[in-house]
Amino acid sequence: MQEAMQFIQDNFKRVSVLKERNGGMTEIVIDAENAIYIRKTIPYTGLPYRKLMKLPHPLLPKIYYAAEGEGCTCVIEQYVDGRNLQDILDREGALPEETVRHIGLQLCDALEFLHGQGIIHRDIKPSNIILKEDGALCLIDFGAARVIKEDAEQDTRILGTPGFAPPEQYGFAATDYRSDFYAVGMTLKALLENEYRGSLTEAIRRCVELDPERRVASARELRTLLQSHWYDFLMKPGKRNAAVGLVALLLVGVVSFWSTQQPAAQKLPASGAAKQGIANETGAAVKDKKAPADSGENEKKKAEKNTEAGTEAGSENIKKDGALEQAAPSENQASGNATKKAPPIVSSNKEGVSTKADNVQFSGSNWNVFQKTEQHLGPKVANADKVVYPPGQWPRITIQNHSDSPLKNPQAVLHFTDFGVVGSDFSVPDYNNMVISSKFADRGGNGVARTVTLRYDGTVPPHETYHLDLFGGIAGLFKTGANPSVRVVFSADNAENQEKSYRIVVR
Repeated sequence: MQEAMQFIQDNFKRVSVLKERNGGMTEIVIDAENAIYIRKTIPYTGLPYRKLMKLPHPLLPKIYYAAEGEGCTCVIEQYVDGRNLQDILDREGALPEETVRHIGLQLCDALEFLHGQGIIHRDIKPSNIILKEDGALCLIDFGAARVIKEDAEQDTRILGTPGFAPPEQYGFAATDYRSDFYAVGMTLKALLENEYRGSLTEAIRRCVELDPERRVASARELRTLLQSHWYDFLMKPGKRNAAVGLVALLLVGVVSFWSTQQPAAQKLPASGAAKQGIANETGAAVKDKKAPADSGENEKKKAEKNTEAGTEAGSENIKKDGALEQAAPSENQASGNATKKAPPIVSSNKEGVSTKADNVQFSGSNWNVFQKTEQHLGPKVANADKVVYPPGQWPRITIQNHSDSPLKNPQAVLHFTDFGVVGSDFSVPDYNNMVISSKFADRGGNGVARTVTLRYDGTVPPHETYHLDLFGGIAGLFKTGANPSVRVVFSADNAENQEKSYRIVVR
């Protein structure tokens, strides 16, 4: 293998350095015949480059040589002629919707191939996608990729790009195929205008769900969401109002026609319908020659009488309502000595309706699934047992807003006893640019945090559920005593504080 490493270094001459950081380097090189290639030196091993050498695909760069040695990987791969999407964004701004849709569908093809081979990319972003002159793309840079292993407890390295990588890629949970779809969603979102709300909205929203269980799970599923539909023109800016107005006008016309024709059709037999003034095909009324000449006058008088009767009844109702309205103040005056009610947690809105979320419940789960493991992954802590949880079963705080008002900025503060977390403060935006964050405090001398604050800077709509998960920014979980437990204090800007405690079970 060392000979292969030496071959890659000796037989290709550097032309320029494209990128150099964190001990790695990407170069443009040429061979003895002046053919152009890309040479990568990556300070990791175990990457899927040798597997990709045997699996060519038109949406991926061809890998010519790959070798590992002394803790690094060296690669010679195809030089792809084109522009990366980040460069296009920086120079030209947001891309048209149909161009982004086409990019998304091509990414589906690339990921369907990679995932079928057990490979996840883990660093999809605009700068790693090259757009060729013919509109085809190429997904590059497998320096963060890994091969899925059934027995993997967690990822061995924290890699990826902030803003594109999913929360689990920076935490204690293992990444899987769904992690790539999160990055695809964030990429498509970055390629569009900031306030984009078009036909790709639902596909992007499904990709960037913070909870992997609710996220797009396959290329086939995403492809279905991205494909255009006949009604997509309604979502296009500039055409939306006109289209909605046209549909509304058609509906009004249909309803109006139906309401004028239906009574006549119900009252008269088909044979006599034409005699009662029903419009013919040209729109002119067909009158009954035998109808009395003053029939129109009689109908007019009946209508006037009905109007007068209705006016009198309406006036009487107004008087009654007025009497009720006048009675209310007198009752309030009579009870003027009563004790005043305490003000709500938050002020009322413009309509006078309280915005307090007065029926909120929370619960904790997955505190009894931990298992001991050897301290060979992530940080080591003296006099502590490192623990892990099964894939996807990270500790979770479930918030149920049964109120009629939105719940504002919910958070859960976890106070641990005989247990702790090693991690770094972490935050990530969701689809609506609201922020979910994890903050670590009360660290002991061993660096283990005994207080963790999980917060969502956003709103939980009425009668909906939201989850605060303990996985962002976490490097390790540790049992530090004989009786581990957690006390959870829940709060929000417009809800009463609540508190519950849970025993932590380590098997």
